[in-house]
Amino acid sequence: MRQTLSSLTWGKAACIVAGATLGAILFSGLGLGLVLRGATERLTEVSATLLHRTEQQGQEVSRAFKILNTIKAEPCSEAENQAWRRLVFQSQIINDIGYQRHGFLLCTLTSGRLAAPLPLDKPDLETERGARVRLDATRPWAPDTPVTIVGQGNYSVALRVDALGTPMVPRDFSVASLFVNASSGRIARQAGAPVALPQSELVNGRIGWRAGQLFAVGCLPEVSTCHVLSASLPTLLSPARPVLLILALGGGLTGALGMVSVLTWQQQRRSLESRLRQALIRQELFVLYQPVVDAKTLRIVAAEALMRWELPDGSYIRPEIFVAIAEAGGFTGQIMRLAIQQVGRDLGDALRADADFRVTVNVAAGDLGGAPLMHALQTHFLDHGVHPSQVAIELTEQVSLETQAAYDGLRDLRSRGFQIYIDDFGTGYSSLSYLNELPVDAIKIDKSFTDLVGSGSPKVGVVAAMLAMAKSLSVAVIAEGVETEEQAAYFRAHDGAMLQGWLFGKPMSAADLVAARLAQESLAQAS
Repeated sequence: MRQTLSSLTWGKAACIVAGATLGAILFSGLGLGLVLRGATERLTEVSATLLHRTEQQGQEVSRAFKILNTIKAEPCSEAENQAWRRLVFQSQIINDIGYQRHGFLLCTLTSGRLAAPLPLDKPDLETERGARVRLDATRPWAPDTPVTIVGQGNYSVALRVDALGTPMVPRDFSVASLFVNASSGRIARQAGAPVALPQSELVNGRIGWRAGQLFAVGCLPEVSTCHVLSASLPTLLSPARPVLLILALGGGLTGALGMVSVLTWQQQRRSLESRLRQALIRQELFVLYQPVVDAKTLRIVAAEALMRWELPDGSYIRPEIFVAIAEAGGFTGQIMRLAIQQVGRDLGDALRADADFRVTVNVAAGDLGGAPLMHALQTHFLDHGVHPSQVAIELTEQVSLETQAAYDGLRDLRSRGFQIYIDDFGTGYSSLSYLNELPVDAIKIDKSFTDLVGSGSPKVGVVAAMLAMAKSLSVAVIAEGVETEEQAAYFRAHDGAMLQGWLFGKPMSAADLVAARLAQESLAQAS
């Protein structure tokens, strides 16, 4: 016994640990997802800002070349130098201008006319629009200040390195600036760390992961430039670690508490299941009967048998709870057999005395195809002179007849003369299939539809459609949950309808039901 208790305790502890672990993983994963989503949004925002700034710089360079090509002064003359000075003064990105011819630099704004033409190095990249780009270019008069030089036609402009920088990029992001020729596939890095991305991804531009780096590529084909923003996963997670730790702890606690709740619920369910089995053995469950009346005469013509379970403290376990427990445990047949036994004992005399009086018994779909049901009906009804047409088997529409045995069992019951009722009609998924495929004698309209009558809801038309369908199929109708005279009058207009609800009586003992029927008979004879 001690070993068994110890194994149970360790098993519960293992479940709680597993729940805590799963909770921590789920909450951490949620937090990580939010962090990465935020990083992606920031990366997209910064990339858009960089593209806008690069576009402005490209437009400024393009505008400068247009102005240079409209100057009428003699190349390298003082008049041209004055025009260059105005252009540099107005520009935020250009700090020098030069004139070249046949691959030789002849003069610049900062050095004036060169004593001898200076041969120009081969450009690092030529753009699709013919611009020549030289990166980290040095000039004899400023050898310690490399610049980026862009040439077009006979003119070249030197771009300020500080202006080409990216001061708006957050510290946790790295950025690389590139010149790209999409046609030739050539790429020249202007600034930043090396970029390990294929040319196709650079030109197309995208956001994604590669080698543990989150990156975003933005390109402007009209100025042949791209930038690559990137950040490593540890860098992105560093500021969020306290929050992720709190989420992990909170998730672990939530998971542990959730598992404790599940274990407690399972223990209570097992305890309730054990008590239910004992109650069935001791026959502590009992049956109450709710009257069913003829809509026109209000005479009690039937009764539904309703199983109840009262605990020693006077409280009741709801039928849907203990029936669900029995279904999970596979012993609904015991409840069904006890109900049939009690009904036969309680109402046998009333059924034999009045051939028009009947009783309905709820049966689970899983019990339809078995011999115990037929044996119970034979033992407690047929063997005591009760005609099978006085016993109706109620099958809830919400339960699917999943096996052929259930279908065959239902047809067998019908062939023996028992009535077949469909309970809770309209709430399930197979209303028409039940009526088309099964030999149904009556449908019981669910209370949720009865409540529509007199409510002013336009959905009351559904009830009218149910009544019309039942009439066309020659199927009887029992309206459940009738509580007002207005509802009773509505169904009374439907020929052959029967009514069930608190307006005509709550579930009662067999003695009270028999007394109510006798009172009706005495009143009818007196009138």
